[in-house]
Amino acid sequence: MTIKIHALKSLVDNYIWAIEQNNAVTVVDPGSSEPVLTFLAQHNLALTNILITHHHYDHIGGVAALYSQFPQLNLFGPDLHRIAQTANAQQTQTFEALSTLSDVPIQVVSETARLDVPSSGRWQVMHTPGHTYDHLSYYQPGHLFCADTLFSVGCGRAFTNKPALLYASLCRIAQLPDDTLIYPAHEYTLKNLAFAEHIEPENSSIQKHIHSVRRLRDQDSPSLPTSLGLEKQINPFLRCALPSVRDRINKISGKMHDSPESVFITMRALKDVF
Repeated sequence: MTIKIHALKSLVDNYIWAIEQNNAVTVVDPGSSEPVLTFLAQHNLALTNILITHHHYDHIGGVAALYSQFPQLNLFGPDLHRIAQTANAQQTQTFEALSTLSDVPIQVVSETARLDVPSSGRWQVMHTPGHTYDHLSYYQPGHLFCADTLFSVGCGRAFTNKPALLYASLCRIAQLPDDTLIYPAHEYTLKNLAFAEHIEPENSSIQKHIHSVRRLRDQDSPSLPTSLGLEKQINPFLRCALPSVRDRINKISGKMHDSPESVFITMRALKDVF
């Protein structure tokens, strides 16, 4: 089955991933509907599925509008209706986006699912909490759509206030084959490279990637997808077990760390204010 994956720019720095197979399209995390509708019209394609990773507005803001245009499509994701019942109204954009989904039939999936997506094959659903409690990632051999859990050269913020939970999710992802292509939801790579260089100033792979990504961004091309194998060379959040990274975090923080998890927790806190 031939597969083409397109990066659709959305909002400020989001990507909506459009997976094209046999003239049908599955989109991941449509934070807005306009880029999807434009893409479908330009290529004369039909929208058949939406995969949702978590409840933040920049990942669900376009779901209701797309469902109104394509009422036969299949929607898969976490239990957004339950989340909407406890949503914090002070988080205005997310609260409003969740409120638009009350009549949208989302099939709730969990990490135990082997998800058969029409025209898109079988997916493994991975529960990857830490950024949010409900966060899911979707995996087919060779491809992982992980939204805000793993970024190129970085990882998401721990809005759960449990960075150890996020670290455990990254460790699960790290067990996938190195040739897995990683499709995060944001164009953060250059910003993340600046932090990675701060943590590992002598890492030549980071220096090389800075030049590669600058060339891409100068052409307004995405820096994504990345590969898991490359991330293991340049992403400090996947390198917490290395003595050199631990020693650098010890020096920067003035604390001694006795485990990769504790290195990660301090590193994530450092990145929050970098």
